[in-house]
Amino acid sequence: MDTSLFKSIGKDVVIGRNAVIRKPENVEIGNHVIIDVLSYINVTVKCKIGDHIHIGPYASIIGREFEAEPFTVVSTGARMMCSSDEFHGNGIPGSTLPLELRAVYGNKIMMKRCSCVCTNAVVLPDVTLAEGSVVSAGSILAEDTEPWTIYGGIPALPLKKRKKDFILEKIKELGY
Repeated sequence: MDTSLFKSIGKDVVIGRNAVIRKPENVEIGNHVIIDVLSYINVTVKCKIGDHIHIGPYASIIGREFEAEPFTVVSTGARMMCSSDEFHGNGIPGSTLPLELRAVYGNKIMMKRCSCVCTNAVVLPDVTLAEGSVVSAGSILAEDTEPWTIYGGIPALPLKKRKKDFILEKIKELGY
């Protein structure tokens, strides 16, 4: 992939073979980032990927805006649906149509530092994952999370608190 097309790109960035990043001019990538093979990123307004981030194989990030702070993970097959067509009849669904004919809901997904979306989980539009929160494998998250809490199920609900002291100590040693 031609990295000169990106809005900005840091050092030690690996973009896997067959990863697709549409509209790279809207994408900012920090340092020490892996965007794994067959990942798909199609963000129409702004995509900001911070430092020390891994986007796993077959993951997808789609919609208007996505932001991931340092030390976040989008695991294998996870789906980040930042925005989507609305199907109630207020517009015509379809990404090939002019925006004025469509009804789109949602704007942004925000991942605060140390948050994680596990394998095959889905995050729906307009959700903020609080610092250190985790969405467990196969879950569907439709609401903002609480810090350092593990969520699971359909819909994803809080399951238990996550230990944070060791993690915060180590990222502090890295200068964050």
